[in-house]
Amino acid sequence: MLVKAKLSSTIVKVTHLAKFGIDQIGCAGCTSQQGLIDCETSLPVICIRYDYTARPPYYIYGNGAAMPAQYYRGWGQGHIASTPLVKGSKFHNYAQMNAFCASMVGDGWQAVSGPNWSKWIPGMNGTKYSGREWTANAAIIQQGGWDFYAYENLHLNLISSIQYTINPVNACHIESNTKDLIYVANYDFNGTTMADELNFRRGDRLKILDKCRYNNWWQAKSIRTKQIGHVPVNYISLIVDNKKFEWYFTDTNRRAANQFLEQSHNGKDTF
Repeated sequence: MLVKAKLSSTIVKVTHLAKFGIDQIGCAGCTSQQGLIDCETSLPVICIRYDYTARPPYYIYGNGAAMPAQYYRGWGQGHIASTPLVKGSKFHNYAQMNAFCASMVGDGWQAVSGPNWSKWIPGMNGTKYSGREWTANAAIIQQGGWDFYAYENLHLNLISSIQYTINPVNACHIESNTKDLIYVANYDFNGTTMADELNFRRGDRLKILDKCRYNNWWQAKSIRTKQIGHVPVNYISLIVDNKKFEWYFTDTNRRAANQFLEQSHNGKDTF
């Protein structure tokens, strides 16, 4: 009997900007398949120490996709480090991952958490919203996603980019939090493969696979195309199965419905 391996999301070191002493970390270039790895594979955990330093004046190129380009190149607000190799299946929750980072790197270090890793301000680029201007505009800093920059120069494997476990917790140990939820797309959406976003059309049905990876982006599978990727939650709506409600009658015609509504036990304004 074949047993399907449990898989975890991963990220890679994309590049290092020596001018500012920062690394770009993220899922650049990965797809739904390439961005997943067996939980029994030994990889470093990427840890972060938040010191809330201001964003350095790095430049952001490109036009973005569903979100502005700044969203995909946020600021991590601290320093990153990697641990020795460890299996994702070792951890049962983020508290254990945080403790591992603290024991391997030092006090104040914790595991990078998908929903918290990136911050951005619309229009930031180069010196715009960097340094003191970043700090002065703390009230308009937003939650970003996908890739981010942070201080450090992590080792980059000469053969392939080092991959870091983002969230072995959801994939390796926690039961599904979706229970086969089916959503419908309210609008067309053209995402970017760089950010592992799922393209869909208005009216497409989407099976939600994971709600925990990012604040406002869920992992879903298109029932029409069979493709998997992340979708913005404000573009979709839950399909409700009315059959589970006692007030729902299947195969009822208009005449029968009117007769039922006219019965004495139904109050005024029943419809």
